[in-house]
Amino acid sequence: MLWAFGLNLMVLGGGKTLVLSLSAAFLLCSCGSSSSDTSTNSPSTTNNPTTITHNGFTYGIVTSPITGKQWLDRNLGAKKVCTKSRGLEALKFDGVEYSTQTEANEAYVKSQKDCFGDLYQWGRLADGHEKINYIDHTQNQSVSYDTNLTIDDNGIIKTTGAESDKFIKSNSSHKYDWTDKDSDGNKRKALWSKTDGTSICPKGFRVPTIDELKAETIAYAGVEDESIGKVKVINRDTAFKNFLKFPVSGFRSSDNASLYKQGYYSLVWSSSPNGSSGRDIYFNVANAGDGWYSSAWGFSVRCIKD
Repeated sequence: MLWAFGLNLMVLGGGKTLVLSLSAAFLLCSCGSSSSDTSTNSPSTTNNPTTITHNGFTYGIVTSPITGKQWLDRNLGAKKVCTKSRGLEALKFDGVEYSTQTEANEAYVKSQKDCFGDLYQWGRLADGHEKINYIDHTQNQSVSYDTNLTIDDNGIIKTTGAESDKFIKSNSSHKYDWTDKDSDGNKRKALWSKTDGTSICPKGFRVPTIDELKAETIAYAGVEDESIGKVKVINRDTAFKNFLKFPVSGFRSSDNASLYKQGYYSLVWSSSPNGSSGRDIYFNVANAGDGWYSSAWGFSVRCIKD
């Protein structure tokens, strides 16, 4: 697989993650404005709603068979819940054999793209940078790191131009971050932990901590029951079989804002920082684990009820 890393390298194997700190980028080959409080519960007459609407999307609310906690039924920005797994066979998707893995991945993306959702830079609001253009997903609406693009104490981007809705590309001189105003990550952790509907999650929901995310997926050690989604995540197929039904949505590079590895690899942000970087879980065809990446990368987000 092709990787364009800034600060961090994840060495994957045996279901474990080793994170190293690097000072230079390298390639590894294998393989709208801040959101306002628009959340409304539906139906509004019950204390236990089964759906919730936020920023134009209506999400289902699912209860974990593992921890009993409630989650959105899909990634933020996704139009629907995933219906098909990418599977574990490189050349096959949905029972069809393809000549190359690229063709099989493209068939998966065409079938399931509406369940992928948005790809957020860690700690940023839903300001437009997170959106993916599926008509031409090589297109990237991005801007180079600019000292005029800053973050205030409330996590709101300030700019002197009209660039604040763009994906901010990082560079080595700025530590592969999209801002220089939150060196320990605490401002962005606080922003993504808000439950009043002014962050990226619906009212009453927030971005999970890394421990909450792991407990439902890669760290589950109990008896499994696939019929209810009580499944430990060990690869991309089990990520779909888990009750959270994670898609293989790929990621957006911090270096050039391009999309990579849809159908092969996926990463999901938590709200937990590692300095100015963010903690995440990942899964691919072979394994799954957790680690940390510089915050300028674009990953998926799933919300948990507070």
